[in-house]
Amino acid sequence: MNQNQVFSYEILKGLGECKNDFLDFDLSSLDINEWTFFCNSLLHHGYKTIKGLGFNYKTLVNHEFKSQQMSEFGSPTKRRCAPPLVLESSVQRILKKPVSELIGLLSRIIPKTKTISILQFTSIPISIPDIDILCQSIFQCSPLRSLRLQDIKLSTEGFSLLCESMKKQGIVEFQARKCQLNDESIPSLADLIDFHSKLQKEAERKRDMACNNKGILQPLMFLDLRDNEFTNEFIYSLTDLIEQSTLSVVYMSGNIDIDPDIVDSPKILFSQKDDPVKNKLVTQTKIDHLRQENQRLKAILAEITENNIVVPLPSGIYAVGNRAPDLSDHVQTLEVLHSKIKSHDPEFVPKKITRRSKSVSRLNKTDL
Repeated sequence: MNQNQVFSYEILKGLGECKNDFLDFDLSSLDINEWTFFCNSLLHHGYKTIKGLGFNYKTLVNHEFKSQQMSEFGSPTKRRCAPPLVLESSVQRILKKPVSELIGLLSRIIPKTKTISILQFTSIPISIPDIDILCQSIFQCSPLRSLRLQDIKLSTEGFSLLCESMKKQGIVEFQARKCQLNDESIPSLADLIDFHSKLQKEAERKRDMACNNKGILQPLMFLDLRDNEFTNEFIYSLTDLIEQSTLSVVYMSGNIDIDPDIVDSPKILFSQKDDPVKNKLVTQTKIDHLRQENQRLKAILAEITENNIVVPLPSGIYAVGNRAPDLSDHVQTLEVLHSKIKSHDPEFVPKKITRRSKSVSRLNKTDL
């Protein structure tokens, strides 16, 4: 097989799990013999086709979990959980530095892609040098909207690098769930939240001054920090900033050292599914979405009406263009006619025409 061969998009999807062009690959089950062609295919399809990429060690994590369960019920020598065959021949098991090679590959794709809006990593150990390379790619990725990390140990330095990479337009969602984050990461979070708030205010100021009506800024709206190690200090330090920010929701359940009773912000979510606080948050989120859509439509309207004649019509409608005054005159004339007809004005009520009786008709014929 040619080393430069590229898998078709359908074959590439078959190597992982695919939903709506979001491709999630298990590197602990991906065969080492397919790695070269896999890399070529990601490079080929990543620029204009793939909408989201995810990477995980699902097979390895499941095997380690089963092995731990077996050891709890007897001697490890008597009760062993044999590793799956796919794990033994996988990229994760054979390559010396699989994550570094993956990040190197992504550094060639992410800055140039026109379609990848979601990037996700689950249960993959990422070193500080690899995070640094990844962050440079993230900062250069224009279409990226969501960065998701789950079950990845992040140091304070690594998390700080990630926060810096997201100080850009377009990032809407950031997830760092079960990443062993603690209160040392609060300053990085505060800087990130404050950056997006200032970015939004500046965008609104420019729109109000009619300096920039060509697009709507997408700020950071969703922050997922569940299952970490934050304490009440998080609430004391960030509540006011979160309340005044672009964020709609901050998910914080699973941070067992935070007392939910001290949380008085509707944006910080600790409640269960049917909790009324969550219902209120969902409503607030919908309102925020409507507000964003309203701003987008206002910008479009401003673009249409700029340097054009605008004339108001009845029922809150506007005519735009050089002949807008003529249209307005015609509409007003039609409105007057309609009101007269509706009020049974004699001038506009049709005259009733009655049929002549048969006797009269016969008489006329006799006369003739």
